[in-house]
Amino acid sequence: MSLKNRRPKAGWGGLATILHQSGRAWSVARRVSRMTNSPTEYVVIRRRYKHAPHDAVMYDAIVDERQRWLVLRPGELVPEVAESHRPDLVVLRPWLDPVIAAVEVRLANIGRGGGSWVKVWAYATQGELPTDARRPIRHRLGEVFGAELRDWVDYQ
Repeated sequence: MSLKNRRPKAGWGGLATILHQSGRAWSVARRVSRMTNSPTEYVVIRRRYKHAPHDAVMYDAIVDERQRWLVLRPGELVPEVAESHRPDLVVLRPWLDPVIAAVEVRLANIGRGGGSWVKVWAYATQGELPTDARRPIRHRLGEVFGAELRDWVDYQ
């Protein structure tokens, strides 16, 4: 039976079934992962924050308005957007600590009027950071994406 004559089932499951039966599931998944290319370093810190605005507002705040709400500490560089995919991905380089090569921010809607998740991954060239090095970086990520960003999007 050809794909042209086959009717997809309702919902995502139907599309997944057809892609799998056609033998193109691997190539489609590969294209999607190339579209949202993550840094090649190791993920050393993962954090997740919940915010009231939806992902498009969060994306605009991180990409376009970060100079207005981000307060840099001494020694921190101004983060540049190395890669972005509207409305769900932003990669910032260089930033924070010299050991952190990139910070990836993934945005996802929670649901109808539920706000959005901000998932933050910090990448380093080494596989694991010692606790002494990881703790201040986690704290700083919390200040930036848990407090400063929240203040900006909630009270701008």
